[in-house]
Amino acid sequence: MAKRKLHTFPPFPPMSSTDFSWEGHDKLSAWKGYQSRQGPYGSRSSSKPSDGTVLLDVTFLGDAEEMTDPAPAQIAAYEFLKKNQSELADKVLAAIFKAYPKMRKEHNEFLTFDDGDPIPGAVAMPPLKSASQLKKLMGLGTVHILNIAKGGQAYVGFEFGCEWDEEHGFGVMTHKLRMVEVGQGDSSFDEGIAEDDGGKEIK
Repeated sequence: MAKRKLHTFPPFPPMSSTDFSWEGHDKLSAWKGYQSRQGPYGSRSSSKPSDGTVLLDVTFLGDAEEMTDPAPAQIAAYEFLKKNQSELADKVLAAIFKAYPKMRKEHNEFLTFDDGDPIPGAVAMPPLKSASQLKKLMGLGTVHILNIAKGGQAYVGFEFGCEWDEEHGFGVMTHKLRMVEVGQGDSSFDEGIAEDDGGKEIK
């Protein structure tokens, strides 16, 4: 397979084009120590803890075939992410931990078939006493910088792989330091969530 051509858009790391976005790898030290989730669809890529490496996905503007350069609002979002990554990671983690008990109750109610037999591959969500315990259960796979913005800054989504739902993963949508949505993996890149929050498509 031929290597994809790398393009440089400072301050982003070198990225290559996909059908809908620019993709490249970055390192966010705030997420060091969680599971390594750089495998296909957010699967585990190593038994060792993550060194903070994540996939960065910057959505094209308008028609995907145009391969537009990242917009100023996307650059602003990336710069904000890098400058405030520790505080942002703390807020994302706190939002997940807050949502966890309800998710755990709903998830654990559906681990067996109606006849009581266990569902193959189903994994229970264990009780947690602190947010730090999530480190052993999940890891950040992809950071999405959307083509939806508000106040001159694009929305940013955090897509995680997690032990309890390898198929759908887990996602958090943010705008600056504000948590917009917490849910399954697609919550991190669903443009409709950002638009419902008042975001507009970047032109």
